[in-house]
Amino acid sequence: MNQEKKLKIQLMVSLLTAIILVGTATGLALYYIFPEYWFRWYPLIPSYFVLLGLIISIGMNYCIKREPRKIISAFIMMRGIKIALTLVGFLLYYCLVNENTTEAALLTCGFYFLYLFVETYLLYRFEKANKQTHKRDV
Repeated sequence: MNQEKKLKIQLMVSLLTAIILVGTATGLALYYIFPEYWFRWYPLIPSYFVLLGLIISIGMNYCIKREPRKIISAFIMMRGIKIALTLVGFLLYYCLVNENTTEAALLTCGFYFLYLFVETYLLYRFEKANKQTHKRDV
């Protein structure tokens, strides 16, 4: 397995691990320390972001293979899709469940911003490593 492929897998695993760890820690804190804010639909939020992370990682890998020079455009497009899906998902939650909507909205926003931060950092690391690889090849 080449170094670029290893880095992609490492970055994807890092993103998913961060979401799972923060999701578990937040869930435990809500359940045991702040039980008044716990709601039974909470596990959907980190699960959604883990699933979204997998889908976007697969999409980004596909874009990288087809058009490696357009990775930034693909990244921006994926961010637009991600915010649209997150808004639609929350609106569905609001219309169908309508339970603890304030807590759900705050937690969804928190996870969204955590996801953006981690994803941006990982893309930065990937691009930095990618540039170093291309400098060695030239």
